[in-house]
Amino acid sequence: MENQIQGKNLRLSEQALSSTLRADNTKEKKNRAGRSGRLRRRLAGLLALVTAVVSLGFGWLGASTVATVNAAEDTGQDSKLTINVISDVHIYPPHFVSDSQAYLDYVSGDPKMLKESSYILEEALKEVKAQNPQFLIIPGDLTKDGEREGHE
Repeated sequence: MENQIQGKNLRLSEQALSSTLRADNTKEKKNRAGRSGRLRRRLAGLLALVTAVVSLGFGWLGASTVATVNAAEDTGQDSKLTINVISDVHIYPPHFVSDSQAYLDYVSGDPKMLKESSYILEEALKEVKAQNPQFLIIPGDLTKDGEREGHE
């Protein structure tokens, strides 16, 4: 009987030891994961800081560049410079327009008038031509998402 009690105690001790080892192992894994996560966050923060410093440095260099332009002599005549600007035309090729569900879902959530974009640009260019400016500037996005056919 005493052997049975000692056997049970031995089994209980083995179970307790095994349980303790598993708990210690789990804690160690969590600690390693926590250290790894902190390291990743610190590295991400350092990368963001370096990116910001480099970007600001290039911005400062670009902003400090001065362009010098020689103005024309005053001829006494009334000279007038006319410039027209059409911005962010977002051309979308008409043959891309379809009744597919993907297209309909996209245009229902986007205020751009993709289907009408080519016609809108044509009308805007007619107005510009009627005004006969010396220069036309078209900054911004020329196509919806840079589609090659939108540039042709």
